[in-house]
Amino acid sequence: LSIRRQRQMCIRDRQYSDNAAANLLMKELGGPSEVTSFARSIGDKAFQLNRWEPELNSAVPGDSRDTTTPEAMARSIQQLAFGDILANKQKDLFVDLLRGNTTGGSRIRAGTPSGWIVGDKTGTCSYGSTNDVGILWRPDGEVIVLAVYFTQKFQSASQRDDVISNVTKFVVDEFNSRVAEF
Repeated sequence: LSIRRQRQMCIRDRQYSDNAAANLLMKELGGPSEVTSFARSIGDKAFQLNRWEPELNSAVPGDSRDTTTPEAMARSIQQLAFGDILANKQKDLFVDLLRGNTTGGSRIRAGTPSGWIVGDKTGTCSYGSTNDVGILWRPDGEVIVLAVYFTQKFQSASQRDDVISNVTKFVVDEFNSRVAEF
């Protein structure tokens, strides 16, 4: 893929949750095993990508395929956005892609106060799995990196955006109260 086409696929994948774009990008990177290798190389020892879209969204409880932990994902997002893994231009693109997400309005973004800037990436799977990972910037520049994953018992369960937004509100309130103490 050309650089321009790769950028278009990144936008479609990150900002619109386009599964076909995700598959094209994974193919360009060498497939699920190479994506897993990259995640492991930046410290996410829990990350395991085995399948392609949309099969990877099965989210069967107890199935370790196509998983990571919220903590590991938050650390990876933090390293990609603020660490030394990516060059500055790549970091800027990564953050811009997160900020331009169109699918997260009722999740992390809904739990964030007015005036904050949010960049996030949602995920929705079977078993009512409702996920979001993001970066939240307070107006004063302080940052929260947050990953919230929620899965239910039944394959046909509905997604629960409210769980993600309520957890976000709680985290933001806790963060604000601790910052106020200093």
